Amino acid sequence: MKNKSDLSNKPTTEPLPEVALREQIERRAYHLWLAGGARHGEDLHHWLEAESEILKAVGRDQAERTSARKTNGTPKTRSSQQQDRAEPARREG
Repeated sequence: MKNKSDLSNKPTTEPLPEVALREQIERRAYHLWLAGGARHGEDLHHWLEAESEILKAVGRDQAERTSARKTNGTPKTRSSQQQDRAEPARREG
């Protein structure tokens, strides 16, 4: 019989980003289930709604990074984007 340390050290067959994405969807589906009154039998509905929300958010993030790279070659963080909006344009002279 294997002990717990043997099981936790077993390498995963899925790439890490896919595992992380699935975990995000699972968490969101769970929260949707709770918000919906924790009724059983709606798991597929909650999963599909969660999957749609998460994939849209991932797509937006990827689009923002792509747009930032095209603009100046490096992706901007959200805080640097907010700072750019807060500071008025300065002229060098």
